[in-house]
Amino acid sequence: MQVPEYVKKAATQFCRQIANIVPLGKLANLSSYEVLPVQGPAFILKELPITALANNLEGSWQWLCNTETVEAPVIWTVLGAVPDLYQITRCDAPLATEIASAYARFFRTANQQPMVDRQPGLPDLHNLNAGKKGLETAIEQAPIKKLLKATHVIASLRERVPYLALYNRILSDKKTFPLRWMHGSAGPGNTLFDAETHKAWSVLGIEQVKPGLFFSDLGELLRTVASTEDEDSRVWENVGISQPVYDSLLTTYLQLVKNSLTEEEIKLLPCAGLLVTYLQALLFTTDYLRNAPRTTFNEEDLNLHRAFNQLILLEKMEAVQPFSPDWK
Repeated sequence: MQVPEYVKKAATQFCRQIANIVPLGKLANLSSYEVLPVQGPAFILKELPITALANNLEGSWQWLCNTETVEAPVIWTVLGAVPDLYQITRCDAPLATEIASAYARFFRTANQQPMVDRQPGLPDLHNLNAGKKGLETAIEQAPIKKLLKATHVIASLRERVPYLALYNRILSDKKTFPLRWMHGSAGPGNTLFDAETHKAWSVLGIEQVKPGLFFSDLGELLRTVASTEDEDSRVWENVGISQPVYDSLLTTYLQLVKNSLTEEEIKLLPCAGLLVTYLQALLFTTDYLRNAPRTTFNEEDLNLHRAFNQLILLEKMEAVQPFSPDWK
């Protein structure tokens, strides 16, 4: 079976030197191909029916549009390791600038299209009300032993009423704070870098694009990229915020998306990390009380330790970015 020229073009955007491309067939009228590089493991090139992102004006290779399929435009993504690209887990300020740029470009591209162009993705993306309600329900049903262990975390989370008040103010004004297409899982692990230039090349996971609020992706970046330890760390004294990384993320993202946001969204964007980190602490605490692991590891106190980690991170983030009275 002959490989179309537009497929070859897409494959060479993902990998510089290709030995062969093997068609794998179609599923729901969308094609997949196995790409065999000259060096390195093979990877899968796959079409995605995300028409809201097909009109890409920013030249991101991962979103390369199959313009020859006029009736149903698609974009490309890859599955598996690509020889000329790499991922990171921790970064310095220059790489943080690259990561923020990648997600800002994604935001601008995704939101060129109206929300009605796609069916909504997973519900409750960064929904603080659902998170708080889930915690209170779990507290009512949890055994006393677990409640005693989690007393400090629960009390600290309950004290942070202003975060919920701010979130509900945002929800109450849909004109000022409209739903927008968000990545939903922004972070260093979902960012690809060019092995030669070390520039952010693209973001992964775009098939899971979700409707959400303006703070979601930046909040996840500040929570994951600016943290000095990952969420599984129990070296409590090392959990904190890298100020240079935090500043690079916030400044770069804001600069690139501000023309796509309302004035109030711009004003409140600095609260993004606080809201998302607070929510993550809620979720980990709830999972601990419910015995609902977010991992395959079966460890009784794992999610309690994660909740404590995120609470410490939130406290350190509050020192960097105090809750502003102007946000109320």
